[in-house]
Amino acid sequence: MAVALLAIGWAVPHGLWVLGVPFGISERELDGIHRDLSTQTGAAITLIRPLVGLLVLGLGQRWGSSSRAGCRDCAVRPSR
Repeated sequence: MAVALLAIGWAVPHGLWVLGVPFGISERELDGIHRDLSTQTGAAITLIRPLVGLLVLGLGQRWGSSSRAGCRDCAVRPSR
């Protein structure tokens, strides 16, 4: 759930900026974004970061579960 909120929190404003909607920024800042970025670059910035976040989450869950299963010393031991 947290990853979805982070992905949406990044993608929605950036997507709106690429479309020309001044969501949370001034018109001057939006004009600067459009002057300095192409539409393709803006779309890449909007889409790639959330996708990479989901990929990292998926790989971390998979590797985390497999590394714990093969580790004999991973059990929590009480401190003395």
